[in-house]
Amino acid sequence: MLIQKAVTALSTFGGLGNLPFAPGTWGSLVAIPIGWVVIEVFGNTSLLFVSFGVFTIGVWASSQFTKHRKNADPSSCVIDEVAGQLTVFSFFANDPVIMLFAFLTFRFFDIIKIWPTNWVDKNIHGGFGIMIDDVIAAAQSVVVMKFALFFLY
Repeated sequence: MLIQKAVTALSTFGGLGNLPFAPGTWGSLVAIPIGWVVIEVFGNTSLLFVSFGVFTIGVWASSQFTKHRKNADPSSCVIDEVAGQLTVFSFFANDPVIMLFAFLTFRFFDIIKIWPTNWVDKNIHGGFGIMIDDVIAAAQSVVVMKFALFFLY
């Protein structure tokens, strides 16, 4: 049972996924201070490695979590949002406006799930499927932000 408690803690990111309203948004929000500190102390490349680590742990934990919950993608599983949001932050400087834009664009793409995210969400199952659609949403967010920043700065 200790393993199951660890799986639940990881998947819900310390219980954030159990909050009653918009658990995915809470998962993305908690990534903001984590991303900020890692970039400040270690740099953007290190944050990309951290996000890959969260992704890897998330594949295992969410796979176990969904088996225990008997639900293919429970909303309380928010480690995928944390990994996706950290991935977006790893491509940008620590700037409050940019971080806000990164948060908003990632949530937008994670919620609306345009192609190929929607295809992956429907066809790739298990822990990898839970995690990878958020990484794709992160990539879409990075592309939009890079394009917007090119014209704004």
